[in-house]
Amino acid sequence: RTPQEFGPALSRAMEDLSRQCGCTLVAMSTVFGANSNVPDYTDLVATNLGLAAQALAAAADDGGKQ
Repeated sequence: RTPQEFGPALSRAMEDLSRQCGCTLVAMSTVFGANSNVPDYTDLVATNLGLAAQALAAAADDGGKQ
């Protein structure tokens, strides 16, 4: 995937997940608070974008040295 394709693909994945969970997703680098009740959907969105599978394949290709 090219950098130009990544942004729109990420937006689509987040919109799809938002429809599935009936919630509003907020993209942020950090959630502050000792007892935050904000769920982290990073792994799910990454999986929907195929990023988790790519990371596993890359780790397998280099013997897990990442």
